[in-house]
Amino acid sequence: MCARLSSSRLASDGRPVIEVESVRFDSGSVFLAGTAVTFEGTVRLCSYIGEELVTVSHCQASAGGPRRGQWSMSMVIPSAADRLVVGQVEMEETRPEVARGDRVVIDLRRAGRRADDQGSEGRPQAGEVNGGGEPGGRPQAAS
Repeated sequence: MCARLSSSRLASDGRPVIEVESVRFDSGSVFLAGTAVTFEGTVRLCSYIGEELVTVSHCQASAGGPRRGQWSMSMVIPSAADRLVVGQVEMEETRPEVARGDRVVIDLRRAGRRADDQGSEGRPQAGEVNGGGEPGGRPQAAS
């Protein structure tokens, strides 16, 4: 299965470090699932309002790097949140350019989420989601 959304940096298996295969909004919460090659298998989800970090959630993938693991998580997000960032916990020594490539940014203003969503599935388009919120990310088409 091809990931719908993915980070820009590739893992040792030739696939993106973070792959998001499913994004679903439901009554103020978001549910995400995918695969990742992350340190100790930890995947982190953050919501932001502007530059302010608002909520953080973590989950454990079924395997830690260098192996790829399946992950899924849900989190209540504030209605004012404008983006979600899926990534891994960054170590002190992580270079900024590497950290930017190891995450997926979901722009909630363009992803079709509304405060009154009842079980809708967000379908972000290319350019709305990419590694680090900068041009050049790797959105993938669903297969």
